[in-house]
Amino acid sequence: MRSTKEIAVDLRQRLSDRLFRFYLRRQLIYQSCWEDPQVDRAALNITPHDTVLTITSGGCNALAYALDEPQQIYAVDLNERQNALLELKLAGIQRLDFDRFFEFFGLGYSPVARQVYRDRLRTVLSKPSRRYWDRRIYQFGNARRTFYTRGGIGNGIWLFRWYIDYVARLRPAINRLFESDDVDQQVRIYRAELRDRFWTWPVRRLLNSSLLLRSAGIPSSQQRHSRQTAPDVAAHLDRCAEQVLGTIPLRKNYFWQLYVHGSYTRECCPDYLKADNFQRLKDGLVDRISIHTSTVGDFLRSNKARISKFALLDHFDWSSRSPADEHGRQWQAILDRAEPHARLIWRSMGSETDFFHGGRVEYGGQWQRVGDLLDYDRQLADSLRAKERVNAYSGLFIAALKAT
Repeated sequence: MRSTKEIAVDLRQRLSDRLFRFYLRRQLIYQSCWEDPQVDRAALNITPHDTVLTITSGGCNALAYALDEPQQIYAVDLNERQNALLELKLAGIQRLDFDRFFEFFGLGYSPVARQVYRDRLRTVLSKPSRRYWDRRIYQFGNARRTFYTRGGIGNGIWLFRWYIDYVARLRPAINRLFESDDVDQQVRIYRAELRDRFWTWPVRRLLNSSLLLRSAGIPSSQQRHSRQTAPDVAAHLDRCAEQVLGTIPLRKNYFWQLYVHGSYTRECCPDYLKADNFQRLKDGLVDRISIHTSTVGDFLRSNKARISKFALLDHFDWSSRSPADEHGRQWQAILDRAEPHARLIWRSMGSETDFFHGGRVEYGGQWQRVGDLLDYDRQLADSLRAKERVNAYSGLFIAALKAT
């Protein structure tokens, strides 16, 4: 029998998660994606015969997948504000020239943002997206605080830049990182000039705050799961930063370009922000993306589409402490719509996601364990994880459905 203390802790956690979901549905959390689409595309091997399901997030990765020319991409997110962001990007690709589009989504600032929105973009948006951007298009109109430094992760980017410029005063050393072509030199600069001055006790304490992590889009269930592998978030991020710096020149890493500078450059940006790719999207690839405000499970249960490639971000972490029957329901929805040998990729704050392996599903005419249906490619996952340009997750998982 559970103790009164255990019941009280469980009630607090449930209340915390409900408040988080309430917050998440009413804020734009992710101005851009954390997950590296270069890794996703190598893992999924998207072809013109494929249909792809992805979680919308910042919309960057859905646009990256479109460059592989699949038949259809379903971008699904419970947060309609994330979908409004992708919808604005789609409208921009369809209605703007490249230079103006890059102002909006490369720089996060356009001196004529309000006028362009009113004259070129607003009329092609859905009503929910129109309502959202009618109140917030001003976020693209301030050169000093761009769209990418507002709300959710954007606030974190703004605070990070303020801290390195005015508190730790690390901008000269960071500029040298971006000027270097030598990854060994990057690691030396980080160890000698940045680590001790950046990772102060207040910063470490702040980054281990549950409230801060929730504001960054990390629910309590995911925090608890991550602490099995990385109990100290700040120490984990320290290790991740050093690994990234030792892998690729920072000036070629568009994720860090955004985090440190608050905008992209023409030379360092996501693929959809490159002129040639923008034109390919404009010429018709962008029309292959459809947007759906829903949970992944509800979308799959209500849609007859067959999916061959699933890009599920950190979807399973959010239910890491759910009972086995809940995992079974999630996977049943996936399996009911999956093509034979469908391929999936997901990430986790923990090193394993075997918590859902015990879920029971009906597949191939019989009841089976979820874990018995997945053929993991751990060698490829380990190889690709070493190339992640963000590397915030502890686990990367690539799996194919086994033949029935």
